[in-house]
Amino acid sequence: MGSGSGPLQRGIVTYQVSGFQQRAFANAIRKGVFNSYRRFASQLPYVVPGALLFYYTVKLGNERHAYLNSKAGAHLL
Repeated sequence: MGSGSGPLQRGIVTYQVSGFQQRAFANAIRKGVFNSYRRFASQLPYVVPGALLFYYTVKLGNERHAYLNSKAGAHLL
């Protein structure tokens, strides 16, 4: 009667690409480094002003805090 595995399947097609044709990481290093630099450099005009504003705000806040905790700054409170 057979092994009981049922009828053979029909209409299944499989494809395969040779490893020489695929080249998954072709030019990844050479083009990837320059593309990463280009993308990083294109974002600098958007990131740098906010980072500088944050840096100077924190710097001024720390200086003001240190002054108010000094003897001269305590008279202002």
